[in-house]
Amino acid sequence: GSEDFATLTSLTVTLQTDSDVAFGSPATVFTGATVLVAALLEGAVLLRVELGAASLERYLRFYYTVAGADATAGKVNAQFVESVPFQNK
Repeated sequence: GSEDFATLTSLTVTLQTDSDVAFGSPATVFTGATVLVAALLEGAVLLRVELGAASLERYLRFYYTVAGADATAGKVNAQFVESVPFQNK
């Protein structure tokens, strides 16, 4: 499961695509907002993207950019799903 983060300043999640499994030259599909550590709590949604007509190559990945010190705690669950129920928070 996910868990709260500690020590880093912020985290940014980017969805990338590439024709190469090693992601030698990834293309960015979408970059989420930079999320400060205070908001990196269990259950937080960091990135929600509807791919729709996006130009995708064979492989997709979530790429994480950490600002500040490396995290000493924290986990992220990442998944691709067909649909997500709307939640107004």
